[in-house]
Amino acid sequence: MLTVVYRPWQHDRASIPALDAWLWIALAAIAIQLVPLPRPVIDVLSPAARPVQERIQLAVPDALPISLDPSRTVNALAATAAGIVVFLLARRIFAGGGVRIVARGVALIGMVLSMIALAQNATARGLMYWRWRPVDEGPDPFGPFVNRNHFATWAILAIPLCVGYLAAHSAAHTHRTRDNVPLRRRIVTFFDGRAMVLTSATGLLLVALAMTLSRSGLFGLAAAAAAGIVLGLRHEGSTGRAGWWLAAGIAVAVALTFAELSPAAFGARLSAYRVSAGDRWLIWQDTVPILRDFWLTGTGAVFANAAWVLRPATLTTIVWPGLKPSLRLYGGASMWSPSRFAGIAAVFR
Repeated sequence: MLTVVYRPWQHDRASIPALDAWLWIALAAIAIQLVPLPRPVIDVLSPAARPVQERIQLAVPDALPISLDPSRTVNALAATAAGIVVFLLARRIFAGGGVRIVARGVALIGMVLSMIALAQNATARGLMYWRWRPVDEGPDPFGPFVNRNHFATWAILAIPLCVGYLAAHSAAHTHRTRDNVPLRRRIVTFFDGRAMVLTSATGLLLVALAMTLSRSGLFGLAAAAAAGIVLGLRHEGSTGRAGWWLAAGIAVAVALTFAELSPAAFGARLSAYRVSAGDRWLIWQDTVPILRDFWLTGTGAVFANAAWVLRPATLTTIVWPGLKPSLRLYGGASMWSPSRFAGIAAVFR
């Protein structure tokens, strides 16, 4: 419905923006991986594809696609197309306003999501929504996310948005705290509802992020905080009461986190990075031959299933969902494949 109403493909300028062009090129590159290519072409572009297909199925047709798992590549194509459309829609909508409404919505969603995730983590005993058990083995789900690292990723995207909106809201109302304003009025304006909601959402997201024990999420949050501090120091304007609200929210988040999670357990989780790094190194060692065999075209937009077939020794020993993103990043599309090249070009344009 939003796509029909806003028509994000329309532009005020005569030419298509370079970013939009590269996004559609990346989408087309994924679609090309699904096209069956004649035997002479596929054997030249991806010589290892046919031997792999012969290990997967009994009868291998002459025409083969670049993707080793077309069904999952179709899913990746649909997800990528949806992501591009949402990005273009958001850009067109935000050009006419609505940023604050979306920020408030994200804050409210984050607040509710964090409460559900924390309650589920404490009482569900590994069940999602207290009812369903995930198909894949691994750590317990966290809220609606089967992988708690995925919740951590969502949280480190939502927290800076809430903090930025809180800073902007406080800076926009600094004129209310002038010296000639009565103390009672200053106290009332200090405890405004919007700042309290944003602070509560930020605090709950911080607590939920800490309870995931996701090292990558915590390191990502630390990097975001460092970037925010640097950008804040370069900004000459005042942030108003945002600093006080953030300090209060962080203090409450730390207290609530360590009320449920002991500092020793938290420190033990962070100190286990050496074991995790060792496991990842084994995975990367098994991934290098795949990249060498499929250096030109890759194995398709989704790489995990191909890895289980091509290099199963270590992958069947270390069953860890947290390692799959690194596999997809490294081998899902080879370093010089069309989709990877288009993505890099879009970023550095």
